[in-house]
Amino acid sequence: MPALDHLLWGCPDLEAGMAAMETLTGVAPQIGGSHPGYGTRNALMSLGRKVYLEILGPDPAQRGVSSPRLEQVKGLAKPGLISFALRGSDLAAVQARARAAGLEPGTINARSRETPEGGVVRWRGIAIGGHDFGPALPFCIDWMDTPHPSTQTPRGAELLALSISHPAAGRLSDLYAACGFDLPRVTSGAFGLKARLATPKGIVELT
Repeated sequence: MPALDHLLWGCPDLEAGMAAMETLTGVAPQIGGSHPGYGTRNALMSLGRKVYLEILGPDPAQRGVSSPRLEQVKGLAKPGLISFALRGSDLAAVQARARAAGLEPGTINARSRETPEGGVVRWRGIAIGGHDFGPALPFCIDWMDTPHPSTQTPRGAELLALSISHPAAGRLSDLYAACGFDLPRVTSGAFGLKARLATPKGIVELT
């Protein structure tokens, strides 16, 4: 059953976002690397066992590149949670369950990025379309033989809870269940993600 893997915290400037997160939590994120062809790069910090935070911003080195995710982070007025991902080892099963639920899962794609140290991080992922829930319906990832980022990135913060709200809360919760996602039941309200963290600076809420 796919479970929470990581949260995406978008920002229009990665260095500024990293500094803001360190000020907020007392944990200094670590540069992860660039996403070739997508125009973005990231920094990471662990949120406990097999969960981490990905801080995502534009990559100035990728000039002339455009992607929906790049335009999203560039357009943010301030940093905030923009999406989340689940971790599962059987993405084909996720694909089949999503299709049976009336959704349109994409293909399972292999991805990779280089680390600042010259290593390569590899994973497989799948996005699910055919709905109007936007980032409230997460994408799924399989790290295969790659060490999980939560074990390779700065520690000190721990995810206590993730809350998800949406105007169509019942329908979204039903889709989570149909896809086999291990997630809390969605509460009714405007769409929002809220993460409650225990940090060296006390309890912090990310939205």
